[in-house]
Amino acid sequence: MSALHRYLPAAPGRASFEDLIQTDAAINPGNSGGPLVNIKGEVIGVNAAIITRSGGYEGIGFAIPINKARRILNSLIKGEKILYGWLGVSIQDLNEDLKNYFGIKEKNGVIVVRVFKNSPAEKAGIKEGDLILKFDSASVSDTRELVSLVNRSEVGKVVTATILRGTKEINLKIKIGARPEEIEKIKTVEVTTFRGMEVDDITPYLKERFRIREKEGVVIVSISDNSPAGKSGLNIGDVIIKIGDKIVRSKKDFQKAILSIKGNCLIKTNRGYFVLKEER
Repeated sequence: MSALHRYLPAAPGRASFEDLIQTDAAINPGNSGGPLVNIKGEVIGVNAAIITRSGGYEGIGFAIPINKARRILNSLIKGEKILYGWLGVSIQDLNEDLKNYFGIKEKNGVIVVRVFKNSPAEKAGIKEGDLILKFDSASVSDTRELVSLVNRSEVGKVVTATILRGTKEINLKIKIGARPEEIEKIKTVEVTTFRGMEVDDITPYLKERFRIREKEGVVIVSISDNSPAGKSGLNIGDVIIKIGDKIVRSKKDFQKAILSIKGNCLIKTNRGYFVLKEER
């Protein structure tokens, strides 16, 4: 073992991993799910991922700690479906700019960027701009910690979350839901996707986050690598005000405009014009 508590972000076709064992034991494609053993022959982890450019082993592998795997072992043996806890929010770590703007003195906590419709968070009363300080009695220092706490929570369990809203600290009861298998489809309820970029209406939070002066248009909130949007020069935080000859004042305008687009199209933003090429 060369490191503990390692984190690997999500990649195409693969979910994110957290709290991993890093090892220099050889792990190759096809070894995932196999055991990582110590010198005594004891299983200490389940092989999960490697870092590679060639497609084969290059010196660094990762395994899920066996104690973590044990939590779902009985369910796996019984052939039961494994359920993970779900809150239904997009969250962001705090930085100094956000602390100053919101007048936050706390050193820890994560800010709620978006609340999905009909999610456990929405039903509990969590709102955009809330700061989550504690979850089920555990302090929350960053986004990864909250995601881990929620994932480990039993589906159906009612937990208490401590929220800072403005200057008022409140406690909310949240019934943990089951993480949807197709969470990307849920995101489209709130966010519209087109050629590798996601856009949303201009909200007070996004306006402050990206220092937006425009009153109309849609904000690019994410861009996928190697997508037409990723290769076009567009940036997260850009405000789209026109697609082709269609003026974009809101997400509804954006959705209508992209229905008729074929081939390359011209995007006008607050930074100027960009050509968004057709996906191939």
